Amino acid sequence: MPHQHAAHFNDFLQKQVNLNKSRIDNLMEKRDNIDKFLSGHLSGYEKTEQQGSWALKTIIKPVRYGQEYDADLLLLLDHDSSFSPADYIREVHQAFKSHGTYKDKVYKGTRCVTLKYAGDFHLDIVPCVQIAHEYYVCNSATNEFEVSDGNGYREWFNGQNTLTNGNLKRAVKLLKYLRDHRNNFTVKSILLTTLCGMQITQWNKLQAQTVADALLLVTSGIKSFLQFHYLVPSILNPALSSENFNRHWDRQKYDHFKTSFVRIADDIHSAYYEEDHSGSLKLWRKLFTDKFAPSSKVTSTLLQARNDPPKPWCNA
Repeated sequence: MPHQHAAHFNDFLQKQVNLNKSRIDNLMEKRDNIDKFLSGHLSGYEKTEQQGSWALKTIIKPVRYGQEYDADLLLLLDHDSSFSPADYIREVHQAFKSHGTYKDKVYKGTRCVTLKYAGDFHLDIVPCVQIAHEYYVCNSATNEFEVSDGNGYREWFNGQNTLTNGNLKRAVKLLKYLRDHRNNFTVKSILLTTLCGMQITQWNKLQAQTVADALLLVTSGIKSFLQFHYLVPSILNPALSSENFNRHWDRQKYDHFKTSFVRIADDIHSAYYEEDHSGSLKLWRKLFTDKFAPSSKVTSTLLQARNDPPKPWCNA
């Protein structure tokens, strides 16, 4: 009989982790307004596409009420051979800066132009051009084009997620919650998401058919991967092997993440394999705070365990 922890995980994701519908609706409304604006005010405009956690549907609530979260929007532009990468960034920034609605919200970054909606979110708009058969984003600091394949990455990750009946995305969001809300570890979302996706294969997909299963599978796999690599490992974009995501790490950052994440993986393993209902729930609540299963009455009832391996009470 399925244990109530399944409902607890779903409830926790819905109420504490997932970005609420009103914020998603607001984000979509702002994106529509930006599309309409750019189509009439920016030469070479083609379209925009959701990118990053927004596109992958792994975006989560900000830590505190009133704190901004971030979303990424890819801006497809016609390639103009007379434009340098810095020119594209400057042109997009200038288009927003010259309009009353956006002039006080816009900031120029290295690879993006950022619109800040104070107290809600900021939107990183990344100019992108197609040259021959490749897509490139623009680095204004080095004035170089950098090859990119955000759509290919999304297709890869969605394929991995399908193998787990959607539980890979839920596991990623739970880990991002631990990172952001508990300060358990620090790591860029693209690195964390890629590491999680790398743990799913055709051969182990049946081990990730619940939220807790997927959480155990990816954290155990990442722990083994990290312990195998003493030095900073290469984390290649599965859709673009020339792109190495470890640019976001140095030795100090990697070592800190490794130490912290191994501890989290051990905590998840302990909570998953705790046979006692009360003990299991206490361990999950210790990990995710008392916002996990807040209305549950923790008891010390010992229920029957399965033989090989023991049935975890965390099945979700």
